[in-house]
Amino acid sequence: MEMEQEPATTAPYPAVAIDGPAGAGKSTVARALAGRLGFFLLDTGAIYRSLALFAQRGGVAWDDEAHLAGMAETLPLRFGRGTEDGRVFLAGDDVSTAIRDPEVSLGASQVSQHPRVREALLGLQRRLAQSGPCVAEGRD
Repeated sequence: MEMEQEPATTAPYPAVAIDGPAGAGKSTVARALAGRLGFFLLDTGAIYRSLALFAQRGGVAWDDEAHLAGMAETLPLRFGRGTEDGRVFLAGDDVSTAIRDPEVSLGASQVSQHPRVREALLGLQRRLAQSGPCVAEGRD
């Protein structure tokens, strides 16, 4: 009996994923590889940081999983390309420095603990990866 196989689905653009423990140099390698290949850098940690900042600016508590998950589904985030390479934009504002604030880093750690938030942001990561060739760095 011959089984019919479904056609393989492929992403419209190539993506390279780099994972590893903290302090292993994955950010450095990802940045260098993205530059060498001419791909944009998809920093998954920056996504969580951006959600924490967005919530903070909107007065949403970092332990409010339901509200955060809803925000994550429509997070107005983009990563810079070309002359904006390495920059992170949230609702059109360059937040590349703001998301590295220690308080926002703490918030990112808190929001990343919520399963519904992680699920919503994984969808965002996939959509971003389909927007152009990328090097994705981080645990997700």
